[in-house]
Amino acid sequence: MRCFSSFVGIMRYEFRMQIRRIAVWIVPVLLIAFQFGLNRMWLPDSMGRFLYKSSFDERVAFDSALLHISALLASNANLFLPLGVGILMADRLLRDRNAMMEELVQALSVPVGVRILGKYLGNLGATLLPVLLCYGIGVAYLCWLVRDILAVFYGVLCFAVIMLPGMLFVSAFSLAGPAFFGTNLYRFLFICYWFWGNLLRPGYGVPTISRTILTPVGMVIANGFFGVTIIADSGLMVVSPFEGLESLLALVGTALVVLGILWGYVSWQQRRC
Repeated sequence: MRCFSSFVGIMRYEFRMQIRRIAVWIVPVLLIAFQFGLNRMWLPDSMGRFLYKSSFDERVAFDSALLHISALLASNANLFLPLGVGILMADRLLRDRNAMMEELVQALSVPVGVRILGKYLGNLGATLLPVLLCYGIGVAYLCWLVRDILAVFYGVLCFAVIMLPGMLFVSAFSLAGPAFFGTNLYRFLFICYWFWGNLLRPGYGVPTISRTILTPVGMVIANGFFGVTIIADSGLMVVSPFEGLESLLALVGTALVVLGILWGYVSWQQRRC
């Protein structure tokens, strides 16, 4: 019970500290503006033309098309927003050391695992809140466009299935990575990784893990579950729902493994002191 109270207290503290940062609110807006500049955004052309050109004589056809568009919305939102989440999470673990409070934190009778998990979930929740608001604007626009509240349900579903696994994945690495590489170097490596490992199409002569089940941008999940291809002419093979499930479980499972490695590393560091 005491560990649970400590966990809740740490999570609430980390959430308040992160949500007050101006960058947490500015970065998602800048990334969406950048995506608009690349003409990769979902509003209003890609969805509007599809909806206005379609004739929904049957409810089933309408629901199917609405789910497809909701998945397209979440997939496009997931192209760059996780990049901002990873960047913003990168300095959270080392903040105590930079503020010269590391010894004080270690002296508290709180297990390392509880502290890491509370820090992870608290900062992740605060960082995702502006992302959810930005994504919610797109969902609200789609709901207004089709005049159907089902768009909200599909928006939540697609966020949970397509976007959330990748967010958990990059957040775990961004919490743990700076402990090994330092904040600035990790951010540089993470930005390079995002474009190389997520957006670089295979076939350009450069080896890449893009289009694999460990792609946090969610291409395999979106294609497997909803038949959505995020980037036109991306060369993505049609994958099965089972492969989409594999990608979802691989991303979440890898995030848990990374947090476990971080727990072991921090525990080892404390034993050395």
